[in-house]
Amino acid sequence: MYTNPIYKITTKDLWEQNGNTLKLSPMDENFIHFAEADDVDRIVCKFFPNEQNVVVLKIDPTKLTGKLVKELNPGGSREFYHLYGGTIPKAAVISFEML
Repeated sequence: MYTNPIYKITTKDLWEQNGNTLKLSPMDENFIHFAEADDVDRIVCKFFPNEQNVVVLKIDPTKLTGKLVKELNPGGSREFYHLYGGTIPKAAVISFEML
């Protein structure tokens, strides 16, 4: 099992929703997308270019529910972590940074 932190990029609105699990965007409908530290800036620029309130969550993967898999994105050449059939408990968040 992967034990190094992984990162979830989201918005302030979703991060601040009440509840014990992170509210997800429609991008995470089929599986939940994660990044490794060296991918965060590139992903923020690519998928959140017009978002004023981006939040980067540092996640302890051992506290996630579901099946965490590192795999190629469809049509891509790089592997990313995807979580199937699970959620992100807010207790899995080690720290967060508002961009």
